[in-house]
Amino acid sequence: MTNTFKRRIYRYCVASAISFLGAFLLYDLGDIGIATDRLLFPCVVLWIVGILLGFKAADTWSGWDNDTSEDTNVRRNRSNAYPITFYTEAALVTSTVVFLLVFTMIRNQPTIAEGSVLAFALFVAGVCTFIGRLSSRLE
Repeated sequence: MTNTFKRRIYRYCVASAISFLGAFLLYDLGDIGIATDRLLFPCVVLWIVGILLGFKAADTWSGWDNDTSEDTNVRRNRSNAYPITFYTEAALVTSTVVFLLVFTMIRNQPTIAEGSVLAFALFVAGVCTFIGRLSSRLE
């Protein structure tokens, strides 16, 4: 796999993670009562877009043996921003989970939907951390 091909995969992963972060933030805003029903549709759309972009990244990754791209700028002094991006994304998602968890504990009325969103958000944060570790080897 060439670095150009890997960068394409990481771009899809970043876009997917940002979409999930937006969905989690909108869910939190709706959950704390700032805006209730109006944010449900954009939240669902962002979740679906995040899932589709994640599948697109997996589809791109599955075609690694058909990769015909060539690295034209090998070993130039370019910084690799992908690990920092993924670790920042993981930190933002984790802080969103902590905010929702604290708010749920203060309110003392946890629901199944909140628990499933928290679990999924922690899964996304873990995946972002894992992809950040993988992307640190990109030259």
